[in-house]
Amino acid sequence: MRSLAALAKTITPKNLPDALHARLAAAAKRHRRSLNNEAIVCLEAGLGHDHLAE
Repeated sequence: MRSLAALAKTITPKNLPDALHARLAAAAKRHRRSLNNEAIVCLEAGLGHDHLAE
């Protein structure tokens, strides 16, 4: 069984509009998360929570 860390990938959003970055940063601050963790939560909410889907 592989750990989640072994399955983790890195992405770098490019050309993120300033207004979207500001909304993400505000949500991260409100939820006391890093910008990266807030982006992950938003992606999971939009795409679902199945961590092992391929």
